[in-house]
Amino acid sequence: MRAVLAGTLAVIVLAACGSVAGPAPPPPLKLTEADFGRSVSAAAGQEIDLALTDVRPVPGSALVWTASSDNRAILALVSEKRGPAAPGRNQTYTAVFSARSAGSANILLAGATTCEAMPKPFCPDRTAQIGVTVS
Repeated sequence: MRAVLAGTLAVIVLAACGSVAGPAPPPPLKLTEADFGRSVSAAAGQEIDLALTDVRPVPGSALVWTASSDNRAILALVSEKRGPAAPGRNQTYTAVFSARSAGSANILLAGATTCEAMPKPFCPDRTAQIGVTVS
């Protein structure tokens, strides 16, 4: 009985010690407006952090960003947040994506503008994209 108990205990201890954690995910990929129009590579499971500036130069004037993915099975938007807002101050917009599976997707960016002092044709909205290939 004692030998069976010792053998069982040895198997449990070896199983616990022999377990190996998987590799750590790669660090987050950091993107900014400088990456507009580019293509980047990411690993499945990697986080992609996009940081843009919402511009509010004067009251009644603004450029406010939003981001999305054109293929959520490959690249999913996980969260969005904006830094504190103050009149006449710029604000940081952050979008976090998760590279879910192998393939290609685009981060689609829309910059909505408001310009109270100008007609809308002189204050156009902005669009951009960043290509992401996940392996």
